[in-house]
Amino acid sequence: MRFLRVLPLLLLLTGFALRSGPATLYLTGDSTLAQKLAERRPETGWGEALQQYFDIDRVRVENHARNGRSTRTFLEEGRWQAVVDRLKPGDYVFVQFGHNDASRDRVDRYTPPEDYRRNLVRFVREARAKGAHPVLLTPVMRRRFDASGTFQDSHGEYPDLVRAVAAEHRVPLLDMHRRSEAILRRFGVEGSRSLFLHLKPGEYPNYPQGLDDNTHFSPFGAEVMAAAVVEGIRELGIGLAERLSPGGRAVTTARFAPPAEPGLLAPARISALPPEEREAWERYLAASRRQAEVDRRVMAEELRAAGLERPTPAPHADGFGVEPRMTAGWFRGEEARRIADAIVSFQTPAGGWSKRMEFTRARRPGESWASEGNWSWIGTFDNGATTSQLRFLAGVTRARGDERYRASFLRGLGYTLAAQFPNGCWPQVYPLAGAYHDAATYNDDAMVRILRLLQEAGR
Repeated sequence: MRFLRVLPLLLLLTGFALRSGPATLYLTGDSTLAQKLAERRPETGWGEALQQYFDIDRVRVENHARNGRSTRTFLEEGRWQAVVDRLKPGDYVFVQFGHNDASRDRVDRYTPPEDYRRNLVRFVREARAKGAHPVLLTPVMRRRFDASGTFQDSHGEYPDLVRAVAAEHRVPLLDMHRRSEAILRRFGVEGSRSLFLHLKPGEYPNYPQGLDDNTHFSPFGAEVMAAAVVEGIRELGIGLAERLSPGGRAVTTARFAPPAEPGLLAPARISALPPEEREAWERYLAASRRQAEVDRRVMAEELRAAGLERPTPAPHADGFGVEPRMTAGWFRGEEARRIADAIVSFQTPAGGWSKRMEFTRARRPGESWASEGNWSWIGTFDNGATTSQLRFLAGVTRARGDERYRASFLRGLGYTLAAQFPNGCWPQVYPLAGAYHDAATYNDDAMVRILRLLQEAGR
């Protein structure tokens, strides 16, 4: 009789309470694990890929994570209480926040560190009060590499706060911050693009202009991160590990690798060319790599001198071009001089320019040559970039006879010729940036713009 009286308590403490049906694994957190709406696809949360790794008759995954939520807003909107109301003894609650809590410039979601810590403790206590098992997860990494290709963290003190709460309250910790960092480092600067939403213009209806998103996961990236979570579950040895499916017991992140280099410049294709063509391509690729190293080295030196960790984005505009109002007389004016000075200052070490730039002031030390905060478009012929700047410099040089503008024009012309493929086409980006950027580009009439520019320059 005494054994029967203590049996329910023993079952509760060991996570095997008597219950009908499988345990539920509740996921709480932000966009990195959330279920996505149709209008955001192909964005995918790692939580969407988790159920496949569990025996569905023993564990059901319920994803309550939502895009844009911090611990504070998750509580304020009643989302946490909705989870607590559903909890039963033996359930599990995964808690992963931090991306939005740390966003100081977003008052709609920012959570000060002391409040973030307090909210995590609340989650732990209220889950345990219902007989459930909380598991804390540090936030996953964003894809961020500095000018020299060194990996950078963007979460500040928040991951350490999760670790501290887990240690103090003896909560199982899945350190996804460190696990995801290891994955991104292994994939590298270029290979890690495949983990995130890097989309070509026109590739997906939801993103007609394309997308370079280094926070949200691609379907492939979500699969990799879900595998990292499952690896962590096995290593922790918590009760969930015993309820994994055969696939969950076998999966490892090591089985996932960056996609093979696609397209025109794949090593296998280059090596299969006739000797003369192969040598020309090998020289071209080597020159591109050397120039990319120069660009990154210049930026790294600027950042060190300025005491900055990463470049600040350049001023953004929808586009730039030579307008009908820009006559010979206009090019002799003060407005043209200011724009020309800005254009010269934002010319990359290679000699080109990025796209979607605003040329209202000179570039500052440590400021990126691109407005989009990454290296994907440094420099480019996309959206009329580089050819438009060269046309402007040609106009102002003819009108003013300033040697600075002429020298910048000639350097840009040399950049354009250096970027030309041995087969006569041009890439979208040069130095080469990998993936679809390396294909011969016809986007935005880039090839036509270049050929017309060269034709006019030769007259």
